[in-house]
Amino acid sequence: MYFEFDDVRRIHQPYTDPFQRMAFWKAPAYNSPYQNWKRGMYAMTTGVFAVEPLRHFQSNMHVLNQFYEYPRTRSEYNIFFKEVFRLPDFWSEFSKK
Repeated sequence: MYFEFDDVRRIHQPYTDPFQRMAFWKAPAYNSPYQNWKRGMYAMTTGVFAVEPLRHFQSNMHVLNQFYEYPRTRSEYNIFFKEVFRLPDFWSEFSKK
């Protein structure tokens, strides 16, 4: 156990990094501006293509629930969800998001 910690301490010295063989600290290869931009795009596309449609569907369910009672059985759920998609401006508002 002591040798592992000793190796970690010796390998990751800020001024002599034997992996790079340079006398200064070099940023790791996975920390470039392009990699950071790519990670941000992963998070953004997840939000755009997964979270926003669900939030739009949920808000339209809430609108429909103001006029009709909430479903109790499976067949009522099927009818309720079909009517959520048939609400006026559902698809036009969905395309704007």
